[in-house]
Amino acid sequence: DEAMVRLDDRPQTRYDMTFTLSDLGLVQARRGKWDDANAMFSRALEIRRAAFDADPKDTRAMVGVATLLGRLGMTAARQDNWAAAAAHYRAELAIREQAIVAQGPLPGRIAERAWARLYLAKALLNQADGSRPSSSHAEWVEEAGRLVGACRRDDVKATVVAGGPADYLELLDSLTKRLNTR
Repeated sequence: DEAMVRLDDRPQTRYDMTFTLSDLGLVQARRGKWDDANAMFSRALEIRRAAFDADPKDTRAMVGVATLLGRLGMTAARQDNWAAAAAHYRAELAIREQAIVAQGPLPGRIAERAWARLYLAKALLNQADGSRPSSSHAEWVEEAGRLVGACRRDDVKATVVAGGPADYLELLDSLTKRLNTR
């Protein structure tokens, strides 16, 4: 990516590189090479975050940052690092909310927010399950309950990157069941 920047150092070129970095991160994640995946996602996030910081109204960069935070959450979750996953998903969710404010309640944005809520809820419940009972434990379960409760069955109407309606409903129902058995 640095060779490309030497040839063309426009902000657009830098941003375009993030798609390749993110795709390579997904390949590494599928191969179980978490450090490599995290490095790719983190480098892409750094570039997208710089674009977003330069223009906070740039919804392309805004959504791009959220996507990469979600991917970092995914890699942390796949390594059972639930605290890190929750931190990434919480940051992703905050930006997804910001995107809805900026663009309105577009179906794709609503779906992305719903997925972010469920992934954060799952991370919080897994974090609670893996820890000793404490005040934090109860707070994680309570927050997970609020997140799942904020999701509607029709939030995901069409196939999106994270998965389609059937996958969404399966995760929503699974988390609802986990919460109801506590």
